[in-house]
Amino acid sequence: MPRVLCFQSSSSAGSSRRRLASRLSGVVFGCGGPLRIAEATAEVRAALRRAYRAASAMAARRQLQALASWVETNGHPDAGSSLREGLEDTLTVLKLDLPSTVRRFFATTNCIENLIATLRHVTRNVKRCRGVDMIHRWASLGVLRTAARFRCIKHHRELPHLVRALRLDAAAEVAA
Repeated sequence: MPRVLCFQSSSSAGSSRRRLASRLSGVVFGCGGPLRIAEATAEVRAALRRAYRAASAMAARRQLQALASWVETNGHPDAGSSLREGLEDTLTVLKLDLPSTVRRFFATTNCIENLIATLRHVTRNVKRCRGVDMIHRWASLGVLRTAARFRCIKHHRELPHLVRALRLDAAAEVAA
């Protein structure tokens, strides 16, 4: 099997969920005393953690919808609607029903964020693109620089499960 590589920072998987939790806690609980903020933040983070560790996408969806309703009833409709807006996107990995080891890796966007940041860095001084070939050269350079920092995906031998799940998902979309 070929070696599968992708960059993952030293932080644990789930950085996008942590950003969501911190954004929710900052938006929802930006007022009130420090004790109330700490308790509410802990409650939101615990609810998010429980939802994303749920056994199925349906259970996670119910838990996240309950959290959104709770946030809205506590006087923060914008945070609740923000959670509802990104609900289906955050459940994509759970919907594929992957093994927990593969699910944990693909639940974060570190790979993509690192590639985009490197492309921005490489192309920061480009003032004028002279055709599609030049754009392709700059993009290739960015991908090559990012690839130098790629590491092996943990449990990459389980990636055939991902391939099977994606094929089943694509077949279901075509049939629908």
